[in-house]
Amino acid sequence: MSLASRSAKFITVSALYDMIGQYLGRVPEKPSEPQLQQLEDETVDFWHRLTSSLREWQEVEAGNLRPAEARLEYINAHSVFFFAIGAAGRELKIRDELDLLGRLDSIDWRRTNKEWQGICMLGPDIVTRRQTRAALVQQILYRLGVEPAPSRHVLHD
Repeated sequence: MSLASRSAKFITVSALYDMIGQYLGRVPEKPSEPQLQQLEDETVDFWHRLTSSLREWQEVEAGNLRPAEARLEYINAHSVFFFAIGAAGRELKIRDELDLLGRLDSIDWRRTNKEWQGICMLGPDIVTRRQTRAALVQQILYRLGVEPAPSRHVLHD
């Protein structure tokens, strides 16, 4: 499911689900209460780190930027980004380097940034395919100064 171009919503439930699923990786089928609490705490911490590191998200939260405008101008307001940041976040969590998320604010997330061409954009269009998701994960990690582990699959099925 996707959002209408003028929707006042910022993220779909499915995009949020994908992002959290990528971040947490495989979870026990029947987690215990302490495991559930830990998963919840990790997820909330991750979300806070993202919102404190992404100016555009802060602007949406403050009401200074409408979600529809954010989608028109920035890739970090699209499902391909949510999925990719979840996977990149999991890689950082595995490495115990979540503090690197603070560097997200140094990245130009504008759709006009030519860096995104061939990664998650083709011309003016944002592309959401497995290949573009994987490429965006790698680019985010690269921009945060992390070389992904070659033996580890970054995306979680």
